[in-house]
Order: sequence, then structure tokens, then C-alpha cells
Amino acid sequence: MSLNFRDIKAEASSLLQESDFSEGLSEFKRLLAQHRSDYLAWRERKPFVQWTYDNINLTSQESSRAGPMKLSVYQREIGNNIFHNPECRQVTALKGVQIGYSKGLRAIYGYAAAELAKRVSVTFPVTDDMKRFFKDELALLHSSCAAVQALLRETKRGEVADSMSEYRYKNGSIAYYRAAHNEDDLQGFTSWLQIADEADRSGWLPRGNSAGDKVSQLRNRGTDFHDSKLIIGSTPGIRDISVIWREWETSDKRMLEVKCPHCGQAQILRWGGPKTRYGFKYTVDENKHVTDVFYQCDSPRRCRVDETLKEEMIENGVYKATDIAKVPGNIGVHIPSWLSMSPGAAWTLLAQQWVAAQDDPAKLKEFVTFKMAEPWDDIGQGIDETTASSLFRQYPAEVPDDVVLLTAGGDTQLNKEGKGTEFSIPSREFSVVGWTRFGQMRVIGHWKFYGTPGEKSSDDEVRAFLGRKFKRRDGREMSILAAAMDSNGGFPEQVRAFCGSFPSNRNIWAIIGNNQAVKDDKTRYVWPRKPTPGKKGKGSYYRIESILAKSEVFRLLQYTGDHAPMFPASMPPNYLEKLLCEEKRRDAKTGKISWKEKRGRRPEEEWVCLAYAYAALKGLQMVKLQTWGDLNLAARNLGIPDTIHDPKTGEIGYDGDDMSAHAQERRAVAGPLLADPSMPKPLIRGSTTTVQAPDRVVDPLKAQEALPPKQVKRRTVRQIKPTRWG
Repeated sequence: MSLNFRDIKAEASSLLQESDFSEGLSEFKRLLAQHRSDYLAWRERKPFVQWTYDNINLTSQESSRAGPMKLSVYQREIGNNIFHNPECRQVTALKGVQIGYSKGLRAIYGYAAAELAKRVSVTFPVTDDMKRFFKDELALLHSSCAAVQALLRETKRGEVADSMSEYRYKNGSIAYYRAAHNEDDLQGFTSWLQIADEADRSGWLPRGNSAGDKVSQLRNRGTDFHDSKLIIGSTPGIRDISVIWREWETSDKRMLEVKCPHCGQAQILRWGGPKTRYGFKYTVDENKHVTDVFYQCDSPRRCRVDETLKEEMIENGVYKATDIAKVPGNIGVHIPSWLSMSPGAAWTLLAQQWVAAQDDPAKLKEFVTFKMAEPWDDIGQGIDETTASSLFRQYPAEVPDDVVLLTAGGDTQLNKEGKGTEFSIPSREFSVVGWTRFGQMRVIGHWKFYGTPGEKSSDDEVRAFLGRKFKRRDGREMSILAAAMDSNGGFPEQVRAFCGSFPSNRNIWAIIGNNQAVKDDKTRYVWPRKPTPGKKGKGSYYRIESILAKSEVFRLLQYTGDHAPMFPASMPPNYLEKLLCEEKRRDAKTGKISWKEKRGRRPEEEWVCLAYAYAALKGLQMVKLQTWGDLNLAARNLGIPDTIHDPKTGEIGYDGDDMSAHAQERRAVAGPLLADPSMPKPLIRGSTTTVQAPDRVVDPLKAQEALPPKQVKRRTVRQIKPTRWG
């Protein structure tokens, strides 16, 4: 049968005219658009803040604000600049504690890996810190965030296995976990985002054989990407070696500007002080407990801003640059603890910690670095004129009431006045120090004895001095329980033989100070566990860590108020100046600490002897641990009071004539009013006359009147530098 194509065409045309293809065409266009969207068009990505809220949930075990994560104002500032500011190449976070920084890094990591499919590297100071972050933050992200969980892969044969050093996701994102301590960890990978945390920890400091700055090495891992980013954050440490402070100084130094809820005045929240118009103001009760705290607005109205308005004021704040970045693209974000909504950063708690830190340098350092997010001027710390004057007091007796025990530190040298000439005279100088139940110093005095060590007359004078009894106001007498004498001043054998002539229970020790720089002045012991034998088994000595001893004495000098050290008002006017002859230095490359003489100065015996007296205390506590290991317990057993007070009337303090050892010696020279005939007459400081043994005669000397503290001219040493944050 033949086909009539003309009829078929006509029939088909008729059917096409009668058929409706609109529904099918619509479905085709829909499917075509969907395929174009899925495979040909860029997917519209959520902003960082919205993605975090939609994908990360905080549990009640990790946060007081359980539920979808709502980023704080500073977390938003960091994340938005990293992900949405094309001009930003680095964010430097100068931060305090209790601010939720690790949780913010968790969100940033998740967004970069899951939403952007970027390579990320996370670097901590040491491996243990990295493992902690992985377990506490990243493992939780893997298990609780659906967007990240969907990217976890099952490792197949031949593929790189996931570990705590490297993690690979289905979308091509790779994460590297590294420790800055091991410099090799900073090599062999590339990443679009580098995260460097706790940058002021020692792991970030270069070592002797280091290839260079570790932050720069980490930054080089992103050079394969034209738009790579770096986040570096840390609580600041010592200003001179602070890595985060160095990076902050090259940033635009953004501070949070808020508006007063009452008057609308724009301002930066600063801690302030009692004399500033702005800042946190508080009241305390008789027990120094903070009963009320508020922020005082920096405006003529001085509005009171209570903590109930804290969240509204801070979360509506805006970070603004306060400087022009020295390195283009470096965004600095300052985050003190009082900006945090964490219960641990409540204003009342911060004010209480500030009050407790006023008499404790260690607590003050912690508050400045951990709460104020400012670097600590460890090297520049000193004693101002007012504080210096307050350290000099009239003593009620040779030994103040609160002293538990006495030690002495001795230095041996050729007389500096005649050094290098035929008139050079050897001398030995001693500082006698009393120690309170709190381990604080009560300097009894400083004495000098001329004569060559080993000569009988000279040794007899020093022996009599070390056996001297010092009187308390209650009539009790105290002896020097331990003495550390330098044996490295030109007469090592003589000094060691002299110390060895005492019975072992007298604790008169020959020492040599180890002045080599140390990595950390709080991780070693001042006094060694055993002595070092001398040549041919003669004249053993103890090699003490003098750097540590000086650091501890310097720390004690920083205390103020009831816990401050004390010096008798009869000390020479330049005594404190001599104590400040050296300064603490930290090598920027190695991080090691040493004590060096200040420019134009020399190590003074007064300073050295004080450090040796402290070393003698540590030695005594080592050999007599049960008796003197706990000074507080020893004070209780001996009935030593906490403070200076009259044993008869119970009156706190002392406001009478100076009855210190030097004051009585001066009166004794002027006339036998308070002289003890059984004791050899000691040398008056500033004189070149030798201390006399009983069989010698000395011409009468002119009495020296002790200057009251307010008349003593002492050098002013700078305090913590004021900063833009008050």
C-alpha cells in the first residue's frame, strides 16, 4: 500500500493546530533553568553572619547562650572583613579572655571549608594546643554542623587518611593543623586562609637556628592565592617581644565606638581610673568587696551606664579605625574583656579583680594583659617617687615586728674607689634581710668590711658580724640563720675556706652566681640541689641562678600597700638608686632573660647583696624544709604577728623614733647612748674607715642624721606607659 505523504502532512498539520504544548514547554524551560543554575551558574552564597546562625548551634555545656550562634560585634568584625572585604588581607585580634574567640574561629573555619570550599590552615604554638582546639572545637563542628558533616568522606584505599594534621572534605576543601614550635610544620602546604592563634606564646618565638619570623613563614603559605587571608590573634604578653603587639602596631587599630544610652555621646569604652572623667567606677566595702560598678560616660553629663544596658550599647557599636595601617590591608580589632557578654566577664567581677590586683604585681600583669588586652611593660616596670618614699620607714627596733627570720647576702670585691691603683683595698659587703610570713623583705641594713679575705683580723670582723644578735621590740633577739657569700670576686679559695670554717648547721655558704641568660625566669630553681666541689675536693660552693634571684627581688619591689617591702629610714639617700642599677632585658630573637647594668651604670653591691640574701633564704628553705619551708606556718609557730604593731598596746604600725640598726649605730658614734659594748663598732657608710675589732681604736666620727623619707631624693623610674585605652 502506497503512502500519500500529502495526506499525512495535512493530517499532522491539523493535529498540531489542535494540540496545546504550553504545559510541556513550561516544564522544559523550568528544567533547563534548574540545570543552568545547578551546573552553569555561580551559586549565591550566604553572608558569613547568616550562615553561622543557620548552621552552628551552641550547646548548654559550652555556652550560657545555647541555640543558634549569634555572633558578637567583634566576631562579626573579624569574619566580615575576612570574607566580605576585598581590601582586607589580614585581621589582627588584640584580645582579652572570656570573649568567645575560639567559638568565633570555629564559625570562620566552617564557613571557609563548607561554604567557600577553601583551603584552611590552623596553627597554634605547640602540638598539645592544636590537639585541644581540634577536640574542643573542630570535632564538635564535624558532629553538630550539618553543612560540614555532609562533606565528611569515607577514606578509600590509596587516598590520604584524615588525621589531626590534615583533613580533606568532599568539596575539595583541605584543612591543615600545625604547631608553630616545630618550624618544619610551617612548610609543605598552601592555604587560602591562615589562622594563627595565641601568637604571644613561646612557640611562636624564633629559636637560635630559626629560618626567620614564624608569622611571615605562615603567611607565605598563602602566596599561591592572589586574595589569601591571615587571622592572627592573641592575648598580649611582654611589649618588647610581643608578636601580636608588633602586628597590631602595623594595623589600622580599630576600636569599638559606642553611644551612651542616655545622652548619645559617641566614645570608646576604656577602663579609666579614679581621676578620669570616663571609665569604670566602683565602690567597695570595708572588706574590699565591690558592691557597685558602672561605666561613666565620657561627656560633660557623666552619665551612669549600668551593666543592664551593656549588651544593647555594645552590640550596636561600630568598630572604627584610629590609625592608618602601616601594612595595607591589616585590620586591627581590639577586644578587651569588658566587651564580652560572658558571665565570666561581668563588670562586677572585673572590678573585683582590679581591686585585688592593686597590691600584687603578678595579678596586675594578668589583668592588664588578659582583661585590658594591653601588653605588659615588664622591663620598664619601676618605682615612682611617691612609692619609693613610702618604702622607707622608721623601725621600732633593729628587727620589725613581722619578721620571721633573717638571712644575709655578701659580695666580695676589690674596693671600687681604689680599683686599678696601688691603693686598691679588698672589701666584703653584706645586706641583712628579714623575711615576713608572706615572703616579703624587711631590709635590716647594709654593712661594708675592708680587708683581704683570709686575713685573720678581717675574717674575725666578718665572723663577729655574722654572729651578731639583732633585737626586736618585744625583747627577743634574732640571729642570721643563713648567709650566701660570693666567692667569685678575686678571692675564691679564701672565701670558700672561710665559709667552710663554720659548722654546717650555721648555713654559711660560698656561692657563685650563674649570670647566663635564661629562657624563662620562673621555670628553674634559685638554689641548686647540691654543691659544686672545688678543685682537688677543697672549698665546695653553690652555683645559684642569680638571674632568677634578681627577678624575684625585683618582683617583691613592685608590691605596694600592706604588702610592700620596707627599708629603714636610716639607709643612705642613694640606697634605692643603687638597687635600680640594672634592668631586666629579653633578647628579641631567643626570648632569653638577663639582667644588665643600665647605661653608664655598674652593678652595685647593694643590689647584688639583696639578691644573694634572697638566695640564702631559698637555700635555708631547702635544707630546713620542715622548719622554714612554709613561712606562714613558721610565723604561727613562733607567734610572729601579721603586721607591725606594739606588743604592749596592740597599736598597728609605728610612728616613733627610728630604732633601726643603722640609726642606733649613728647614735652610738655620737655618744654611748644605745651602744652595745660587746659588739665591734660597724662602719658608717660613706666613710673609708675600717670596721674595728675590739682591740683596735678608731677616731671619733661625726654623727650622720637620717633624712626623713620625704626629703630623700630618689630617681623616678617610669611606670606602665599610658595608652589610648586609659
